[in-house]
Amino acid sequence: MTILVLAATPGGVEVAAAMNSEPRFRIVHVFPYSPRISGGHSNAIRIFIECQRASGLDAVGVAVRSDSASTETGFGFPLMEVDSILNLRWEPLAQQFDLVAGNSLIHFHNVTRAYAPLQRDLRLVGVPYVFTGHGQFSFKNVLHGLKKFVYLQFWDRGPRKADGLQFLAKDSERQARLLLPGYRGMRLVLGNLVNLPELAGVPTASRLDYQVPTDAFVLLFLGRLDVWTKGLDLLVEAFSCLPPNQFRLVLAGPDWQGGQARLEKVADEFGCRERISFPGAVYGEKKWSLFKMADAFVSPSRYEAFNIAQAEAMACGLPVVTSTRTSLATELREADAAILSPLAAEPLARAIATLEADPALRRRLGDRGQAWADLNCNPKRAGERFRQFYKSILERRAGKQN
Repeated sequence: MTILVLAATPGGVEVAAAMNSEPRFRIVHVFPYSPRISGGHSNAIRIFIECQRASGLDAVGVAVRSDSASTETGFGFPLMEVDSILNLRWEPLAQQFDLVAGNSLIHFHNVTRAYAPLQRDLRLVGVPYVFTGHGQFSFKNVLHGLKKFVYLQFWDRGPRKADGLQFLAKDSERQARLLLPGYRGMRLVLGNLVNLPELAGVPTASRLDYQVPTDAFVLLFLGRLDVWTKGLDLLVEAFSCLPPNQFRLVLAGPDWQGGQARLEKVADEFGCRERISFPGAVYGEKKWSLFKMADAFVSPSRYEAFNIAQAEAMACGLPVVTSTRTSLATELREADAAILSPLAAEPLARAIATLEADPALRRRLGDRGQAWADLNCNPKRAGERFRQFYKSILERRAGKQN
């Protein structure tokens, strides 16, 4: 029997489906940055919590208090804010959220030794915990992997002792087998999620606002302007090789360590600065309008755990060009859901030119990318997968204690 429960929250009225044939359990998500400030990781965790509450799970959050003046205030879930996660302990956490060993689980986000005191408490009282590594369970090269192996073996053993691990991509799960050999906890491969609005009601952005000719083929990158990690220097160089009357490039996102100035300098050197727009950070409806205006999404990252903006573009049906070095490369290749380019300007330019010249290819990639995003990034599907993951961990822990 399914009971619909109406719960008033700061974010409005939430409708949650709770199965009264299953025991109630509470999930506490702990993350080391404020969800009040919009950003990739905090936004991803907020959607995890929201999708779990929508599926009937009693999910709440714990985060570091923000000192920023420009903060968000509305949440659809209870949030406990602390001065430092280093001071988190079980007793005050249990009192705050009415937690009881046996029906509670702690979900940590990111790997840090600051969680160690709380993890020791959890092991003493018998409360299971899980980790989502937002990139921490994958590595770029052998040396990078060796450093992470040493860290996880000798400095921070919290993930090794976790009851479960969530990975954002299949490649991350495979790499984690090398970082954490012999790990016997539960595993869940589930990437970041996309809260897709009803796109039919979203207006398409005006090309005039982005200094884009009406007949140009618009390439879009959206994300922080982290030049090296996101491969934006390669993108600008590749863009300079394309016919100047045909293509325009929009690099949307907040500046990152002087990234815009560096990119403007690179564009000047290659003679394409006047064909590139830097609109800054875009959020909300403005972001979705920009996706609708673009013809293709390009993200040639040198290293990427899970590109949320790329998943959003795919959910919108935009064809995607990305690099062979991202954690999602294997999955996208298997699904034929994107064009994968080596990390070099010349092959990247060829991939973009091929996409522009072939409307049928764009439609095919857009459809397959949209199907992949629906299968892997849909919050409604994710809620049930989280439920089964947590339930299996709690049942395994109860079996060990019996």
